[in-house]
Amino acid sequence: MTWAAPYNVQNKLFALLPGISRIPLLRRIIPERHESPAPSWLREKGWVGYDWIPTNIGFIMHDALKRLKRSLGDVTCPALIIQGTADRGTSKDSAQRIFEGLASEKKEMQMIEGAPHPIMTDDRFKDDLFTRTISFLRGIK
Repeated sequence: MTWAAPYNVQNKLFALLPGISRIPLLRRIIPERHESPAPSWLREKGWVGYDWIPTNIGFIMHDALKRLKRSLGDVTCPALIIQGTADRGTSKDSAQRIFEGLASEKKEMQMIEGAPHPIMTDDRFKDDLFTRTISFLRGIK
């Protein structure tokens, strides 16, 4: 099961990270952290986290996404893929590409209209997300 999992990210510079990392001069100009403040509505709900992420996480994510893409065809268990239509972190076709790459016989892809990337922490979509997930799990035989 995946909620808002990326196949690709929307930031086009992401794909350049491996090349940049091999050029020492360019590597030095990359900031050590990327500002990523939580929205006020999330803070009001008691969110605890960081207002920045280390830039080198991009290198780790790039490698992880390559491995994900190579291994999708090995997944044969039941799979539920859910993505929000307002997800600005992953590419718009991430859920579809993951769905198409899976070898699972029992698989579903669902889009939640208006939901952002952190679907689970957004009270507007949390109940719908869990209802869909429980329904899928109950349908597995």
